[in-house]
Amino acid sequence: MKSEPTNASNAGTLRMVALVALSALALGLLYHFSALEFLRSGGASELLRSLGPNAPIAYVLLMGVLMTLWVPGTLIVLVGTAVFSPNQALLLNYLGSLTAALFGFATARLIGGNAFQQLIARRAPTLLRFQRKLASEGFLTIFYLRLIPTPFNAISYLAGLSPVSAPTYLAATALAILPGSFAFTTLLGAAFEVLKTHSIQPLFALRPIAAVLVFIAAVLLPPRIKARFFPTMPDAGPSGDDA
Repeated sequence: MKSEPTNASNAGTLRMVALVALSALALGLLYHFSALEFLRSGGASELLRSLGPNAPIAYVLLMGVLMTLWVPGTLIVLVGTAVFSPNQALLLNYLGSLTAALFGFATARLIGGNAFQQLIARRAPTLLRFQRKLASEGFLTIFYLRLIPTPFNAISYLAGLSPVSAPTYLAATALAILPGSFAFTTLLGAAFEVLKTHSIQPLFALRPIAAVLVFIAAVLLPPRIKARFFPTMPDAGPSGDDA
């Protein structure tokens, strides 16, 4: 009678180990082949420019893969903002982030989703109750987590290991990353213009000012969502740890 739950628990453990090992292997390969230095040195920018009309598609896919492999998204966004026009960069950075969110979610779901849920059902009843809430309020939970300053890829993996449906996860992510994508890409583009023109005038254009307002709104919105829907959830960041 106990063999079936035990086998499910062992399968969950093994799949979690496989997921951690896959992430560690990816980081090791990226370090070995100096992927971060390739991004910093401008090699990635030159590669994209050499692809011509295929560069946008290649960039979105590259961003999705690299962020899934834990390469910092900021470095990749810098490359895209430097290579493409402002409107292109805005769209491609958004699509690339959404692709990375999908790849991370799918990887975790395929490797450990059901087995992980069976594992916590036996060994972590408290986490199981949280997962049930995540399943019933998945959209708001993912939306909230995407807005607060938490590691992008970590949320993708954790969502993939939860009961949240893929359409709910993607819809919440697509909506929540819009303000950050707009603000970050726009402000980076304005910073590049300042460096090129040696003038601060680009910072006072309509789009950068709008980006600052969007950023402020994105900072003020999460506490209101938390107070309304998640009053018992601990705060993120250092303040949450202190509490």
